Amino acid sequence: MRRIQRATTRGAALAMPSVTAAAHCEADPPLAERRNPGAARDHTALLPARGQPCIDRCSHIRAGVDACDGSRTDKVLASQRTASMSQRTLALLAVFVVSVLVLAGGAWAHQFSHAGVTVVHPWARATPGGAKVGGVYFEMTSAPGHADRLIGARTPAAQAAELHNHVVQDGIVKMRRVEAIALDPGTSIVLKPGGYHIMLVNLAHPLKEGDLLKLTLLFEKAGELDLEATIEGVGATGPHGLDGQPASNPGAMHTH
Repeated sequence: MRRIQRATTRGAALAMPSVTAAAHCEADPPLAERRNPGAARDHTALLPARGQPCIDRCSHIRAGVDACDGSRTDKVLASQRTASMSQRTLALLAVFVVSVLVLAGGAWAHQFSHAGVTVVHPWARATPGGAKVGGVYFEMTSAPGHADRLIGARTPAAQAAELHNHVVQDGIVKMRRVEAIALDPGTSIVLKPGGYHIMLVNLAHPLKEGDLLKLTLLFEKAGELDLEATIEGVGATGPHGLDGQPASNPGAMHTH
C-alpha cells in the first residue's frame, strides 16, 4: 500500500509540472532578471534555440510559449520582421505621397496678384542659340467690378517686350503689334501661342529650358506687376509640361 501511495503521489507531481512551475514563478524572477535586475523583461529573447534544453521554464510560462518548441520562436521572430518591413513600407509611401503633393502644389500655385489683377502660370518657350525673339504666355484675370488694360511689359532678358496678336488677313495668319489688351471685370484672358502674347525682341541671351524669366507687366490701373515665368521646351504648348494653359475660371474665360 505504501508503494502504491508513493507511486500515486509521484504520478500526481509529474502530471502537474506547469502548475508547480507557475507557482514557483510568482516568487522567483526569471534567470535573466536575477542576473541583471535592471534589465527589462523580454521573454522572446529568453526563448532557447531549437535543440537546446529548457533552462528557465518560468520566463516561458509567463510569455505563454513552450520553451522547448523552437517553431514558436521562429514564428514570433518572423512576425516581428514582417511588422518592421510593413512599417518601413508605409513610411516610404508617406514620403512619396507628400513629395507628389508638394510638387503638384508648387505647380498649381504659380500665380502673381496685385490691385485686382492676377496672372496665372506665366511661361515662355526655350529658344535655340542665335534666336533674337521669344514669346511669353499666361492667363490674366480681373476681380469682379475691376476693369483694367495690359498696356506694356519689360524684362532684362530682352531689349524690348511688346504686346502682339495673331490675325488672319486674306487667309494668311499674320502677327500684329497691339497697344493694349482689355480685361473686363471678373473675366479671364489667356495669352497663348497663336493668339495674344508678349513678344520679346532682341534677346540678351537664349532662353534656356528650366530657367526662370523675370518679367514686369504694366497695367493701366493696377500699375506694375512683377513675376517670374517658367521656361519650357522649344515645342511646348503649355506650362509645367501641360498641353495648354490651365483654366482657373472656365466659365469666365476668353481666349484670343
